[in-house]
Amino acid sequence: MLYQKFDDLKESFGENFFTSRVSEEIIQNLNPRFELREYQKEALGRFDFYFNGYQKKQYPVHLLFNMATGSGKTLIIAANILALYKLGYRIFIYFVHRNNILEKTRDNFLNPLSTKYLFSEKVIFNGKEVKIREIKNLSDVVEDDINIMFTTINALHERINKPKENALTEEDFEGKEVVLIADEAHHYQAYTKLKDKKGQQLIWDTDILELKQIKGLSEEEKEELRAWEKTIQEKILPKRNKNGESKNILLEYTATIDLNHPAIKEKYENKIIFKYDLVRFREEGYSKEIEVVESDIRNPMERALQAVVLSQYRRKIAEKNGLPLKPVILFKSKTIEESKRNELDFRKLIDNLTVYDLVKISQSVFQSIAEAFQYFKENDIPLENLVEELKNDFAPEKCLAVNSKQDSEEKQILVNSLEDPNNEIRAIFAVDMLNEGWDVLNLFDIVRLYETRDSRNNKPGKTTIAEAQLIGRGMRYWPFALNSEQDKYKRKFDKDISNPLRILEQLHYHCSYQPQYVSEIKKALVDIGAMEKQRREVEIKVKEEFKNTYFWKEGFIFLNELTKVDKTEFKSLEDFSVPCRHVYPLSTYFTHEEAILSNELDLKQDVPSYRATLKIKDLPENIVRFALDKNKFYYFDNLKRFIPGLRTIKDFYQNDNWLGGIEIEFVGKETDIEMIRRKDVKIFPALLGALITVLNKISQGMIKGNKQFRGSKKFYAEEIKKKLRDKIITFDFYSSKINSASEKMRIGEKKWYAQNEFWGTGLELDFLKQFDNDYYQRLQAEYDDIILIRNEQFWAIYNFEDGQAFYPDFVLFLRKKNNQKIEIKQIFIEPKDDIYIKNEPWKQELIQTLEQVAMIEWETPEYKILSLPFYNARLKYEFEEMLKAKLLKNKS
Repeated sequence: MLYQKFDDLKESFGENFFTSRVSEEIIQNLNPRFELREYQKEALGRFDFYFNGYQKKQYPVHLLFNMATGSGKTLIIAANILALYKLGYRIFIYFVHRNNILEKTRDNFLNPLSTKYLFSEKVIFNGKEVKIREIKNLSDVVEDDINIMFTTINALHERINKPKENALTEEDFEGKEVVLIADEAHHYQAYTKLKDKKGQQLIWDTDILELKQIKGLSEEEKEELRAWEKTIQEKILPKRNKNGESKNILLEYTATIDLNHPAIKEKYENKIIFKYDLVRFREEGYSKEIEVVESDIRNPMERALQAVVLSQYRRKIAEKNGLPLKPVILFKSKTIEESKRNELDFRKLIDNLTVYDLVKISQSVFQSIAEAFQYFKENDIPLENLVEELKNDFAPEKCLAVNSKQDSEEKQILVNSLEDPNNEIRAIFAVDMLNEGWDVLNLFDIVRLYETRDSRNNKPGKTTIAEAQLIGRGMRYWPFALNSEQDKYKRKFDKDISNPLRILEQLHYHCSYQPQYVSEIKKALVDIGAMEKQRREVEIKVKEEFKNTYFWKEGFIFLNELTKVDKTEFKSLEDFSVPCRHVYPLSTYFTHEEAILSNELDLKQDVPSYRATLKIKDLPENIVRFALDKNKFYYFDNLKRFIPGLRTIKDFYQNDNWLGGIEIEFVGKETDIEMIRRKDVKIFPALLGALITVLNKISQGMIKGNKQFRGSKKFYAEEIKKKLRDKIITFDFYSSKINSASEKMRIGEKKWYAQNEFWGTGLELDFLKQFDNDYYQRLQAEYDDIILIRNEQFWAIYNFEDGQAFYPDFVLFLRKKNNQKIEIKQIFIEPKDDIYIKNEPWKQELIQTLEQVAMIEWETPEYKILSLPFYNARLKYEFEEMLKAKLLKNKS
């Protein structure tokens, strides 16, 4: 598979082989609200490599991105459009299979006032603003802009094959280069599986057009199939440009692809460029975790009330922590008529709600409901007040029914903007209109208001699978962070599930108590990667024996603090780590070949190498001002965000500490270099081109070097007993990555280990065994007290350069008395495989520099922070040699 070939490249050339290729110009032209995640950067880097480095690229290009629901496919589409614009493409046809998805996406691409608008306020390429423009026909194309046609696949097919006045014709595509964008593309892949009435696999080029042969397709699906095969694949994609070349591109995006089906696997063998499925998305912490709540409450409205109470509890937990959350509930019915009845019943429930109704719900054995009522009690929220709150928060105008394709535009706007601060909708009633294309982050509860099931032979039926896919849509994580060290896009409490804020990372699926159905829905969720086969919770306790030791009673751990960077400290571009010299090759009209994996200019010996170097402050001022005006980064108000002390834009481009001191080395023909030296007006276009290029690089460097935080070099004492505590952690019981030292080496019985259990990686377990079998005996001969503590995110140290938080896996404390003097050593220990060290080299650098950099102001006892290398099979010898050198007098 293509994505596997690219995986091999990544393994061979390093973790950042693809992510480093992402152009800062692309990032700057996306909405800054949407910070690119690492996997998104990898997707974009692969796309760039395919077009600018991959030797087996084939035209017309046909690629597929297989990315989990909620992973940001639409942002990837927007970034790919920008990348293709840079390659000269101007016409983009975006199509889906349903109108409701189309309207939402059109808003995301075209409406700058939308909270989900994908592009920056101004899209700038080469200093020139580029408009994002909707077109209805190819005659509407504006050559310098991004022109997007939004349509359904059936509408596109009909326009081309049933000509009308001002229609789109097949001939319109002749002589053009077009990008076709197929969103929710799994609908079209499904046709690859089609069989004829005799059960034989259809052959695409012949049988597929004989639609009468095909079993089980509706007329709408048959039309969609014709559109995909005839219009997209045969009529548009192969069309040639003005040079007679077939340069069109088809890009597919989907969360679902059945690679177990031989026909699909064969068809997409060389087309899947990036695979980031729901399993990986969830395991890397970017989703909510699912809790299936089965209740023996037969009355569906009582089940609904349980969800309402839980939703309000969630809102209060968020508010208590300063988080502006408005959680939403989806009430799902089997039919439209049932949905209407359920909406009326819910209205009666809320309008006539009493304290007695809440008391009945409080008797639930569901733990989160018990915690909710305990919270209400502890925070002096009388049930009478809660009743009034619920009546207000779930008033008629705050509930919405979405049951029909013909729902009003106003409803569509409301249901697709649920996270907006001015959107007060708390409850949605639906059947299946939201099963696809619904992007919502603040959905936390789904209530199944019916009890039927459609399984056969103990396998999930079509309805159950659709329900699982809907739950998958609700897994989108609601981003939040309590402090600057937390990643707001990732779960934070997998290793602290008793934390009340854990409820902000969970999606609850409420259903009636039907053991068979619950088993089926869980299997369906496991099958799509939304849930582990079995999740285990383990309580890690601080051992009572440890609580009797010196380290618990009197011990300290030394940690640094996260400090905000004072921007007034930035006195020059060097403070942003921006290079002060740049090389700009002028056009020589010589040709050269460039190695496919090289980023360096390969100048042949026969290319002239005349050179001249000028500082920006010595270039004609009108050219400098013109180049600055072309880049919105250099607008004065924006520059002040980076350099608060900047007085004028002139100071910025004339001062040697800023642009004035930047040198540009021009390389080119002798005549051009002579004109550069003379600043001949004929060479001004080249000077402007050089300036625009260099200014773009400098802006990228300033953005990258604009550190918001740093880790302090001073380390402060914290009492160990105030930081270390009992904690419940959760993990996939069947994960091969999780190992138990409790079972394999009786870790709880080890005198040197502070906690009762250990669950972690195989490498961490290997370190513990090595510590028990070797290191402990050696240390015991020289130290009075030895304690190793597993850091279940109890304490972080912060990178000195940019303040990134690092939670070392273990902390080793050593104590000894020497002639009435007490000496204590603190060592952070991190077992980590090489592949992860490559990915985050700053962590090893931080650990290794602690000994030289960390400052401790402490007199007695004497504390020292020592550094050891990371631990793994390759580094084991170095680790042991350093351990002997720094911790042992007897080196043998």
